[in-house]
Amino acid sequence: MARMRAAQATMEKLLDPEVLWFTAPAMAGTIFFLFRLIMLAFGGIGDADGGGVDTGFDTAGDPHGAMHHGDSGAAAQFLSVQGVTAFLMGFGWTGYAFRAGLHWSPGASAALGLLGGILMVLLVGSLFRGVRKLEASGTLDLAGAKDAVGEVYANVPARGEGSGQVRLVLQQRQRIVNAISEGAALPTKTRVRIVQVNSDRTVTVKAL
Repeated sequence: MARMRAAQATMEKLLDPEVLWFTAPAMAGTIFFLFRLIMLAFGGIGDADGGGVDTGFDTAGDPHGAMHHGDSGAAAQFLSVQGVTAFLMGFGWTGYAFRAGLHWSPGASAALGLLGGILMVLLVGSLFRGVRKLEASGTLDLAGAKDAVGEVYANVPARGEGSGQVRLVLQQRQRIVNAISEGAALPTKTRVRIVQVNSDRTVTVKAL
């Protein structure tokens, strides 16, 4: 009962109209951020963004990250979503701490909340860039990818018209690598086999 009363008191504080304009964005940003982390852990972050965007957390096969050729707009969308999420968390919790904890004025709390939001965006951006660089520097042996079976992750154009991406398991980990078609265009979800590993760290694939 004591724990329930404590939890109820905490919720009442968070939902107090005086601080709700801090706690509402803080909770929304935190929930969405946790959702994205869960999706990331299960390899579904790209699909959740609806644009075939991968964060680069598991793209050691692509030295430039999983943002790719015609996906620059989707990449910007991802960064914007991530940035807004981080800003909401930073603004909300910082403003709430100064308003409810230190009893600063609403204006001063909001100003510091804005600063906290900006700092959070920079922090999260640095973390994501650091992880992408760490993954990109990994020692993925693409030579072992030949004859592996995978699935088209981002549409692979017809031979000579550009490249797409395929998802496959290498070195006991799921990887996303750049791919070109041996012949016809290959839409997303097509099952493919790797027929050649190229010197530019792409793979040539054909449909099964």
